[in-house]
Amino acid sequence: MSPNPKQWFKFDTSLFDEWIPKLPAEAGILLCVIVRKTYGEGKTEATLTVAQVTKMTGMKERSVQRNMASLLKSGAPVKMVGRDNHGA
Repeated sequence: MSPNPKQWFKFDTSLFDEWIPKLPAEAGILLCVIVRKTYGEGKTEATLTVAQVTKMTGMKERSVQRNMASLLKSGAPVKMVGRDNHGA
């Protein structure tokens, strides 16, 4: 039985090969969520709120914020474009 193509996506694995070993585990999970919401939906960028990421990862709000800061500090290919009470 072939997998449902809507449940799979392709991306450049060098992204994971380069960044996952450099990141704390929860920041790596956050990177996976970002990849899922971009490449997984056929996009090159996506806007995510802390609430969305909290729901997708099971992390607490503060943990999402702390790990987003780790991603940004690491130089991983992510950026913060805005921030409010619910934004990352």
